[in-house]
Amino acid sequence: MPRALGRPGFSFSERFIKLLITTAAPLAFFESLAALKFGSLKKESYLTPAPNFFVVISDVFFRLFGRLVFTYPPKEQFFWHSSLVLNLWTGFVLITAIFATLLLIYYFYKSLKQKDINLYKYSLLVFWLGFGVLLFGFYKKDIYDYYFSFLFPLPFILVAILLNFIWENKKYIKRYSKYLALLIFAAILSLNLFGIPFKYEPNRQLNQMRSIADFIMTKTNTKPFNFALITGGNSDHAYRYFFTIWNHPPTTIEDPAKDPQRESVEDQLFVICESVPCEPIGHSLWEIAGFGRAEIESQWDVSVVKVYKLVHFKEK
Repeated sequence: MPRALGRPGFSFSERFIKLLITTAAPLAFFESLAALKFGSLKKESYLTPAPNFFVVISDVFFRLFGRLVFTYPPKEQFFWHSSLVLNLWTGFVLITAIFATLLLIYYFYKSLKQKDINLYKYSLLVFWLGFGVLLFGFYKKDIYDYYFSFLFPLPFILVAILLNFIWENKKYIKRYSKYLALLIFAAILSLNLFGIPFKYEPNRQLNQMRSIADFIMTKTNTKPFNFALITGGNSDHAYRYFFTIWNHPPTTIEDPAKDPQRESVEDQLFVICESVPCEPIGHSLWEIAGFGRAEIESQWDVSVVKVYKLVHFKEK
């Protein structure tokens, strides 16, 4: 493909790739700015320090290729595979990703030196990869796979360039080049067939949240209550949604300037702990701190979380 990009006439596939790159560039730019802005709006640390910049970009670089091209399993599915399989899988992803990236840099440098027609195309790919990956280093929360939406086509293009390089290379790999390219392609195809998501049991997160919210409803005794969620990055909207459709939404604790009489503070506060260890007493989260001095009346293990019922502290 690298030499083909320089020919005056383009095949259908080459035109498609060119169109894909040129249309994805503006999307990549604006979604990158949005991600950076959203990542800087972190309100609290959730009891965990911000991850190291280089650790984050290394993880993003690996997952960009591993999760999208090689269907590398998420951490919660590691137990499905042996250590040997995971190590081989990891090595395959790293070797392919590193060589594909180095090949892109080589083509970019070569085009820059010769100032040929491919310079702008490789410049765009280098900017797309570098800016897109480095940007996540400033993000302060959990990074989910769907955050890579503006990068989705990129690893496939880079792996395709690498396979094309191996296929057409006669200088170093000689007559085995086509067999090696076919072997790598077959391995990637096999991993994608082997790693289809339908074979894994779903986590049924929505059902879990519904059952947890239902449990809290049974403990409120139909009385007003405040609600808080201590988590590593999830939102409490799903829990509040169920409380609302069941016509018993929690009371939101207002700022003292808006509520000087503290009428928004109820007699009971239910806290869900998704992160461990968890200590709701004295937590800095506003939904807990705004409740005032409290003590634990009850606590339960529900599904995969711990639920606390807090009441106002009473002098003994």
